[in-house]
Amino acid sequence: ELPITASDNVIKEPLDATKTDSEVAPDFLGNGHAAMKESDYEQAAKYYWQSARENANDPEVWFSLSRAFYYAKELKKAEMMALEAARRNPRNPAYIVQFLKIVSDSGDSEKYLQQLKSARKLFPDEPYIIIKLASSYETVEGDVRAARILFDEFLKKHAGHAMQNEAEQALRRLSP
Repeated sequence: ELPITASDNVIKEPLDATKTDSEVAPDFLGNGHAAMKESDYEQAAKYYWQSARENANDPEVWFSLSRAFYYAKELKKAEMMALEAARRNPRNPAYIVQFLKIVSDSGDSEKYLQQLKSARKLFPDEPYIIIKLASSYETVEGDVRAARILFDEFLKKHAGHAMQNEAEQALRRLSP
């Protein structure tokens, strides 16, 4: 019997079990998220574009790309990417809300109101859509009655929501 040395106890992996750095697929989406956390929106967008090249049908990639452009203040690009996300998954209200926030920031209140009305048909219970539509009815159309109805609906459907205080203040302001 041969004596066992310390080096004999080392378990060796098969040669093909380890991959070199060039064989490991980069996590572009994860790298983009990490760049977003560091507020490096330009780098995040680059990573998200790489992710989009790998998986163009993933709405989350387009949503992430939209957010990167949004925070970089590139609203037109952000809007296009938000629409791409919504096109790929029209049932996810987060993608529509992202689009609406961008339209709101673009400063066209009439367009924003029209988009809110369309979004309300798709997502009648989405809190952001209800409260922003109420605000738009008040400020753009001067329709205080419609605004009150929607603010009241928001409070009944979404008690405890982060925007509850905004709705309560609006109702107090608009009540006769």
